[in-house]
Amino acid sequence: MIDEDVASVIAIEKKSTSFPWSDSQFFESLHAHDCSVLRSDNEILGFSVFMNILDETSLLNIAICSNFYKHGYGSLLLKHRLSRCFELGIQRCYLEVRESNVAAIQLYLKLGFSRVGLRNNYYPSHTGRENALVMSVNVDKFKG
Repeated sequence: MIDEDVASVIAIEKKSTSFPWSDSQFFESLHAHDCSVLRSDNEILGFSVFMNILDETSLLNIAICSNFYKHGYGSLLLKHRLSRCFELGIQRCYLEVRESNVAAIQLYLKLGFSRVGLRNNYYPSHTGRENALVMSVNVDKFKG
């Protein structure tokens, strides 16, 4: 991801969630974290933001443009990025996901993530707060 991609990434984010990241969060992440986009021709289909620390990574944000849901792009992007993490010597990936985000949970389970915890009242919701499932996977399953 480069500076010029951020406007498209923000547009995808705003269509993907009721509680999107701020513009400044994306610009700060671009220079502090491992940010990538998935392109087809010159169109950005999705993005991911990982925070790598030593031999672990955390998936901070991932989204696919709603026009391209159900085409396997989320899985493709996540597998590619986790393969890259393996190349960097990262051993484990963690993420938080809303309990209500069934589609994302199914994707993560399909890719081998398992539930390792729960964060109570982690996410804002329209009715207060929502719990997050904490999930994890060994990155070596995505090697080359």
